[in-house]
Amino acid sequence: PLVVSADGTVKRLETGGMVLGVFVATRFGQEKVALKPGDRVVLFTDGIIDAEDACADGFGDERLVATVVQRRSACAASLVDSIFDQVTRFSAGPLQDDATVLVLSVQ
Repeated sequence: PLVVSADGTVKRLETGGMVLGVFVATRFGQEKVALKPGDRVVLFTDGIIDAEDACADGFGDERLVATVVQRRSACAASLVDSIFDQVTRFSAGPLQDDATVLVLSVQ
């Protein structure tokens, strides 16, 4: 997950654990993050960053971050649309894995 502030600063949320629901006895780490008005929290599955173009290059974290930073002032729904637009243009075809994006907009 990412937190993108109104000024374009990006914080990667790295504390966590395994995929939720896969293993019964999984433990998850916690961290607190202070959110301010204008911040966007972006959660996504690996199908977004692993989407490949015709040369088998992945969309990757850098393209995702660039898209989010560029459109950070958009409402949550528009930001989700922009991410999917960029990923589908990049892959120029159907995605090969699940692709989910959730954006929380702090008011």
